[in-house]
Amino acid sequence: MLLPSKNSVFSAKNDQVSNRRKSCGRPNIFCWTFTLRTSVADVICAGKGIILALSVTIFMFSCTSGTNQIIKEPTKTEPAKTEKVEPEKSVKRTIALLTKETILYADGEVDVYTIYNYSENSDQLIARELYSSQDDLIERVSLSYENTLLTRKAVFSADGEQKPYHLYTYNNVGLLESDTLYAKKEKIQTISKYEYYPTGERKKWSIYNGNEALLGYTIHNYENEKLIRTDIFSSQGSLEQYSRVEYNQNLQKIEVKFLTPSGELERYSKYDYENDLLILESYFNSENKLQRQVKYGYGNQGNIIRIEHIDGSGRLKEIIKQEYLYKEQK
Repeated sequence: MLLPSKNSVFSAKNDQVSNRRKSCGRPNIFCWTFTLRTSVADVICAGKGIILALSVTIFMFSCTSGTNQIIKEPTKTEPAKTEKVEPEKSVKRTIALLTKETILYADGEVDVYTIYNYSENSDQLIARELYSSQDDLIERVSLSYENTLLTRKAVFSADGEQKPYHLYTYNNVGLLESDTLYAKKEKIQTISKYEYYPTGERKKWSIYNGNEALLGYTIHNYENEKLIRTDIFSSQGSLEQYSRVEYNQNLQKIEVKFLTPSGELERYSKYDYENDLLILESYFNSENKLQRQVKYGYGNQGNIIRIEHIDGSGRLKEIIKQEYLYKEQK
């Protein structure tokens, strides 16, 4: 939950790609370095809101590798030689767990902050708590897993009353198959269903209301494992909008254009990098007028530690500070 700031609050987003999971295979749970702050289903509403919500996507990638060992048998004329096998050296890597996110007004005054809690023996996020600047609990989000897969995300008020919650299901290879959002009284609000290409990239996202009536869907198209186009359709199957993505020679996203079915530009965004890190997002309308910007600052470990939201006139509107716990993993 993001409370409104003094003037205007822009939602923080970062589509940095995680190198550990397949594209869109699992719901975002705020336990990776780069995060989206609002669940897509939480912003679903009727009419044009459906089109806006359907334009949000998250892409993740993972890979595995294996080794084969060849054993040579001894000859008959010589006794078998016993070779000393050196144990494999465990490679340790450092991971960053987001532990606190503080949202401040432009003058530096704290608006709200979020504390992230992880399981004792792993890096699984199990809860996050939102507090006011006076340290009063506003809400708590609880997350439940089966093995490593997130199966439930529930929101509770400060007095413990349960608010809407999500239930997640997966296909036989561990990719997110459905996300059902329930209202407080066990009533289904929306259902998101996902389909994938054989290579694991997300192919289709369909969203339904509580009566399982289709509200709209998106189709994602890839080239060389990079998303290049997303088509957004109405419930009747007519194309409402589409987006095109351009990349630089380092395969980093540098521009996204949103167009009407006839190809007229509606809006677009540009992305700037420094030392392979995203440092600036700029958003423009169809007349090339700057609407807003998002600036990213990084710590020594390469993690985002500061986000600034700036309006089209160059005025700072909001600051987000992020703190991490660094752990070694084998």
